[in-house]
Amino acid sequence: MYRIVIIGILVFSSLGALAQTKINFAWYDKYTYELYQNKDWDKLIVQSNKAIKAGHDFYYLRMRIGIAYYTKGQYRASIPHFTKALEYNDSDPLTAEYLFFAYKFSGRSMDANLIYAKYKKQLKSREIPELTGFITSIYSEGGIKVISPSNDNYGTLNYIHAGVQQQLGSRINLYHGYMRISQNIYNYESINNPGFRPPTNVSTKFKYAQDEYYLKAIIPLTLGVQLIGSLHTQAITDSISYNNFAYTAGINASFKLVDLYVAYGSADIKSTLQQQFTGGLTIYPAKNQNFYLRSALIYHLDENLGNMVFYQKIGLRTGENTWLEMYGSFGDMKNVQELDGFYQYNINNHLIRRIGFTGIFGLSPKAKLFVGYTSENYEEIDTLLPYKQHYLFAGLQINIKN
Repeated sequence: MYRIVIIGILVFSSLGALAQTKINFAWYDKYTYELYQNKDWDKLIVQSNKAIKAGHDFYYLRMRIGIAYYTKGQYRASIPHFTKALEYNDSDPLTAEYLFFAYKFSGRSMDANLIYAKYKKQLKSREIPELTGFITSIYSEGGIKVISPSNDNYGTLNYIHAGVQQQLGSRINLYHGYMRISQNIYNYESINNPGFRPPTNVSTKFKYAQDEYYLKAIIPLTLGVQLIGSLHTQAITDSISYNNFAYTAGINASFKLVDLYVAYGSADIKSTLQQQFTGGLTIYPAKNQNFYLRSALIYHLDENLGNMVFYQKIGLRTGENTWLEMYGSFGDMKNVQELDGFYQYNINNHLIRRIGFTGIFGLSPKAKLFVGYTSENYEEIDTLLPYKQHYLFAGLQINIKN
C-alpha cells in the first residue's frame, strides 16, 4: 500500500512537471502562431495576454496580438503592442507601418506625424507618404438661422466659413479660418401726418455684419500629449462698429480608451472681461472612432457672475463611410467659447439649450460632406420671453494630404 501511494505521488508529480514544461515560451510561440495563421483573433488576444502576464514577451508575440486588435478595428488597443514590438526590433518597416496607421485611424494624427518623423526611413521604404504640407486640408461651411416664432424685426441670419489646415513638420499644426455672419435688421416707425390723414408706417433696414478670423495651433509635447491654443477676433458692424477678441489655451492627453482635456479661455466682448475654465473627456468604448462619448464641463465668468455649462456629444459610425454625431449644451452659452474657441457666442440674449446632429458622409478617400441641424432655445435678456432659432448648415472637407 505504501509503495502504491509513493508511485502515485511520483506519477502526478511527473504529469504536473510535464504540463508545466509544455506551457512555456515555445508553447506560447507555437500556439499563438497557429491562431495567427487561422485568423482566430479573439483566442489569439486571450492567449497572447496570458503569455505576457506569465512573463513570455517577445517581438512576434507583440506583432500577433497587435495585428489581431488592428484587424478587429480596435486601433487604440493595438498601439501599445506595436510600440513594444518596435522596442524589440526598431528597424522593421512593417511594424512601423502598423503603428503609424493605428495612430492615424484612432484619430490621433499628431501622434502619427511623430511616428513618421521617428521612423521615416522605414515608412518611406513602405512607400507611405508624409502627412505634412503647407496646406493639408481645406474646409468650407455655410448655413442659415431662422427665428421661431417669426419676428418681423429680424431677417434670416446667414453664415459662411472657409478655412485651411497646415501641418508644418511633425510639431506644428495650424488651422486658419475666416467667418462672416450677416443679418438684416428692420425698424418700424409710425409717423403722424398733418390733418386727418392716418399715420404712415415707415420701415428702415440696416445690415448687421460680423467678420471673424480664427487661428488654432496644436503642438505635441510627446506622444499622446498636445498643447492646444486658439485666437478668435470679431469685427462687428452694428449700429456702431467694434471688435471682440478671444483666446484659449489647453492641454490634451490621450490614453488607451480615454482622452482628457483641460483649458482656460479669456475674451474681451463689448469691453467686458469673459473667462472660462473647461474640463473634458472623450471615451472610446470600441477602442476606435466607431463609437465615442465626449463630455465637457465649462465654468464661465461674465465679469464676476459665474455660470456652468455642460456639453455632450455622441458619435456613431452608421455605415462604411457614414457617421452620425448628436450633441447638446445645457446652461447659458452667452459669451461662452466652444470647440477650442471655434465658436464665440457673443449674443445679446441667453442661449440656455442647444440640441442638434451632424451627418458625415465620406464622398471619397479625400472628401467628406457634413450636413447638420441645431435647435437653439433662447430667453430675451430683459423680458425672459422664450424663442427658438433653427440652424441648418452644410460643409465640405477636402483632404490634400491624408
